[in-house]
Amino acid sequence: FAADATNRANITTRVDSGFYEHDTVTTAEGWPYNGSWMHMLATTHSNDGNYFSMQIAADFFANDIYYRSVNNNGSTAWSRFLLSTNFTSFALSNENGVWNR
Repeated sequence: FAADATNRANITTRVDSGFYEHDTVTTAEGWPYNGSWMHMLATTHSNDGNYFSMQIAADFFANDIYYRSVNNNGSTAWSRFLLSTNFTSFALSNENGVWNR
């Protein structure tokens, strides 16, 4: 790949396959959370008349990675990758026979 990422604020509307970044991401613009710099990789269907895309986004400064499949809806919710660095915040514990998060 020979080009840098494209700066793209609003990803609720169709994005072509490629590499993207933005400095003030918001959920209103389709990003996983409200904050600062993120990268996104998109693989978007070849039919320009729709918005079907597999997208992976990551924080510039932390190992927080998110995934979503856009099914003609650029406001589709994101899921967070479970990594060794964030596993304990998602792991269940068993205290006195009761599973807690």
